[in-house]
Amino acid sequence: MANSDPTVSLNAIHVKGGQAEKVKKMSLATKVFIAMFLGYFFGLIAGTPIVPFLQPVGDIFIRLIKMLVAPLIFFSITAGVASINDIRKFGRIGGKIFALYVCTSVIASVIGLVMAMVIKPGVGFVIKEGVKPVQREIPSIVESIVKMVPDNPFAALANMDMVQVIVFSLFLGASLIFLGEAGRPLVDLFQKLSDTMTNMTTIVMQTAPYGVFALMAVTGAKYGFSVLLPLGKFFVTEYAAMLFQFVIVYSSILVFLARVNPLAFLKKVVPIIAMTLSTTSSNATLPVTLRVSEEELGVPREIGGFTLPLGATVNLDGAALNIPISILFTAQIFGMQMAAGHIITLLFSALVMSIGAAGIPGGAIVFILMLLSQFGLPTEAFALIIAVYRVIDMGLTTINVIGDTVCTTAVAQSEGMLDRSKWETAAAGPSVRA
Repeated sequence: MANSDPTVSLNAIHVKGGQAEKVKKMSLATKVFIAMFLGYFFGLIAGTPIVPFLQPVGDIFIRLIKMLVAPLIFFSITAGVASINDIRKFGRIGGKIFALYVCTSVIASVIGLVMAMVIKPGVGFVIKEGVKPVQREIPSIVESIVKMVPDNPFAALANMDMVQVIVFSLFLGASLIFLGEAGRPLVDLFQKLSDTMTNMTTIVMQTAPYGVFALMAVTGAKYGFSVLLPLGKFFVTEYAAMLFQFVIVYSSILVFLARVNPLAFLKKVVPIIAMTLSTTSSNATLPVTLRVSEEELGVPREIGGFTLPLGATVNLDGAALNIPISILFTAQIFGMQMAAGHIITLLFSALVMSIGAAGIPGGAIVFILMLLSQFGLPTEAFALIIAVYRVIDMGLTTINVIGDTVCTTAVAQSEGMLDRSKWETAAAGPSVRA
């Protein structure tokens, strides 16, 4: 007999309504993580027939994000620099962030080198015949430095040359500082344009779960598990180096310089990690990085708007640790011993080239192929890694962006501008107080 008690019925409706409300209130980061795992396993099960249907969905999502990047960087850096008001303060903040970026990149390259020498990922690896990478023309280091300065800033924006956009934005922002009160209307305009791009980012990010599902489904369908097994030691080496970089290097900066709890920090940057794992692009993740740093980490816009776009282009710790591992991996396959001079050259090259590896998916591959030729190593050994580089690049991009946010948080604390109230309520434990 059916229960006719209206109270029970109302309670049942209330419970169902509460469950629906919970689903509705699910955070975007949670939705993205769920979409990421569902997409990957769907791709494993469905296989390659789904690729032609889902690849365009993923591509549209990436293009939507790329649509935001150039104007967001231009307006954010210009507004961030101009709002500092004091040219000496701008120089001080710039000096601090540059020093931190260089230090973390140097340490990352050393960690990558040591991990590769200890784990020896290339020992026992067998190369499949007939696999050849795509050769690309590599500009010299001097040429790369010269090209950092734009001869046409509008062309740099149109071509999405982020280094040139950043250089122009820095000069424009500094010039607005020199104008003083006369430049205030322009500073306000750039700030409003930056806010507008932030709002546009919020709109685009609502499509993230669908785009991420499509991207991960294509990854699962194309690569599956079988192709990853022979590269197990290489993956272990890469991710062990990344873990060491966060646990030792970044945690030390957070505790001793930023004065915050690393676990609390990790919980706050979950939305950033969700984006880096799915897009494998520091630049594509930048809109989320800027929002999280301001709203969750307590970094003021005038600092984050300057340091984070800069870091997304020049501070790539993931590339710095990836390059030595990849070179030593290839050398170990062929039983080649590298002299001390080669090791020093490799470390220096990893540092310089990580700055030149733009924050785009697989940006370090070009430099790795160049170094292989420079050291006389066959490039064929790296071809299989190129085929599945996205699996590695997910972690490398995460390290890149987390490194930017860690250094930015430390600089904000050093300037006495970090909003400590954002940390006092952190659920992961009490923050380390100054």
